Amino acid sequence: MTDSLCFIDRCSDEVAVGEKMIYASSKDALKKCFAGLNTEFQCTDPAEFQHSELVKELIHKDRV
Repeated sequence: MTDSLCFIDRCSDEVAVGEKMIYASSKDALKKCFAGLNTEFQCTDPAEFQHSELVKELIHKDRV
């Protein structure tokens, strides 16, 4: 078994374009701070995040 880091981010579709741009650049800077980050999930709504999908993706990445 290996350790994996998964980055999950959420930015609502209702946020103004300028704020989304700030969010995206801040997110990229934050991601660079983590070594071993191999999976990213992006959500615009909390309902889009499903635990089962995360588990499936992590299992797939572990096998590849």
